Parts: sequence; C-alpha cells; structure tokens
Amino acid sequence: MLLCASMEEVSLQVEPLDPPAGSAPGERVFEKGYEKGQPNKELKFKKKVFEKLQPDFKISEECIAQWKQTNIMTKLGSISCKSLKGGNIN
Repeated sequence: MLLCASMEEVSLQVEPLDPPAGSAPGERVFEKGYEKGQPNKELKFKKKVFEKLQPDFKISEECIAQWKQTNIMTKLGSISCKSLKGGNIN
C-alpha cells in the first residue's frame, strides 16, 4: 500500500510518505506506543477498515505522519513527508 500526504489549497498537492532512512520493504509500521502489538491473524476485506480509520490520519506541523495525534513509525523512527504540514493521509 502506498500512502501519501495531500493538501488542497489553490491546487491539490501530493507527496509520498517517507520511511526513516535504512527501512526495508515489508518492515512493520506501528503507532508509537504499540511496538509489540500483534497483527490480526485474518482481516475481513469487505469491512473497509482503512476507509473508517482514514479521517484520523494526518500530517503534524513537524511533517510527521500521525493517527489520532500519535506518530506512525518503524523501528528506525517516524514516517514523514517533505513539506505538507497539517495535510491529510490518503
């Protein structure tokens, strides 16, 4: 899944989210404080989970990806975008 930051001012601006340097494809992404959380064994794809959670995904004023104002990260640090402070994540 590719997640991007977006902001619609005069025109739509979109930037891909950047993992911390040294991150590898397939690395676990988690909310700060849930480093040891376990994934669900089975997801019900017809439930559209991301669509329900998406309104709470935002970019902080420091350009850090967040869910409910908590940083989204990998074991190497926070996930960020280059410049879309206060944007949405889609």
